[in-house]
Amino acid sequence: MSFLIKPGLALKENVENYDFRNPVATLTTWLPEVESAGADLIIALTHLGSYQDKEGNITGEAADLCEVEGIDAVISAHTHASVCGLVNDKPLVQAYYNGRTIAKIVFTLDENNQLWKAEPSLDHLYERADTLKDDANTLAIYQKYEEELQPILGRVLGKTTVELDHDRYAGPSLLGEWTCEVMREKVGAQIAMTNGGGLRTSIPAGEITAGKLYEVMPFDNTLYVLKLSGADIKANIEHGIMNDNVGWIQISGVKVIYDKNAEAGNRIVSMVLADGSPVEMDKYYTVVTNDFMATGGDNYDFSNTLESRDTYIPVRDAMMEAIEKAGVISPVRQNWLAEVEAEAPQIYTVVAGDSIWKIAQKFGTTMEKIIALNELDNPRLIFPGQKLVIPVE
Repeated sequence: MSFLIKPGLALKENVENYDFRNPVATLTTWLPEVESAGADLIIALTHLGSYQDKEGNITGEAADLCEVEGIDAVISAHTHASVCGLVNDKPLVQAYYNGRTIAKIVFTLDENNQLWKAEPSLDHLYERADTLKDDANTLAIYQKYEEELQPILGRVLGKTTVELDHDRYAGPSLLGEWTCEVMREKVGAQIAMTNGGGLRTSIPAGEITAGKLYEVMPFDNTLYVLKLSGADIKANIEHGIMNDNVGWIQISGVKVIYDKNAEAGNRIVSMVLADGSPVEMDKYYTVVTNDFMATGGDNYDFSNTLESRDTYIPVRDAMMEAIEKAGVISPVRQNWLAEVEAEAPQIYTVVAGDSIWKIAQKFGTTMEKIIALNELDNPRLIFPGQKLVIPVE
């Protein structure tokens, strides 16, 4: 049972022939048929997400299924979390991700085959990796394909003298900037944008293999060129700044200064192209992104494009080509997307006849802010020559 695929979560062409229905309604519809078939237990095997807080409370789409009458247990997925507990007295488990944990539910039935007790648990394999033994059959399969793919994935493309770090939730990254530079240069665009979630891991300093780039970008996204107005460029970059849902946008070719304290959608302070010219809202610019974003992925909106074309060149191929051509790369952060520098607070020297009220009026601030910033126990007692920090408004 899958979660509802919302617009922007997957390439439209990959899901347009599927009908994604409400999980609770779907489960309610199918339960009678399963019950009539004589099932002793009904367990929902799903790809629905779940979360568990420090107090053990479980939430998410998978947890909603536990409210359905007739379901005995729910197996969750998607959110890559370790979840183990009861919801509505029904066990719900999620086994972290990629085989790192095994989830187990032990059911005890009475003499009438009625459920008497259910006990969920998690076995974190990564905590006892040294006790695990290879399964011979699985190892043989792995080694077979490893040997076949080694000439392809083991091919050394070049090397990097620095680590190309990346964490889509941490902000702009060196890997993100370098990838955008590669995209921009490949098609001759003025601006490049890519979604932080499309880059899955960092590249350590040293040799770079083709296999590493498949780890970095496992998706076959292609370079997509558009003519976009300054207003739409701004709106899309705004969407990718401090976005806790999909991660940070990665850009190059345009210097964007933002204010992290401003409200979402209104954080950008300035936008200047690489040649120093300001981005005009009603002017059109050549932008390269990937086909996932261009078609609404991660809820980016490029629908107002004046022109658009899919080059069908995989972004990964462009990255490989750039590394092979250079041999050795040494990218340096350009800080295309940067936080506005906070103004240094002003220092004011008190003169005869001053009061906190007069000083606040002079600098367009409030008495309360000056008192708090300077930790004044008695704001009436200030004296000539005293230094006061004035807040920046």
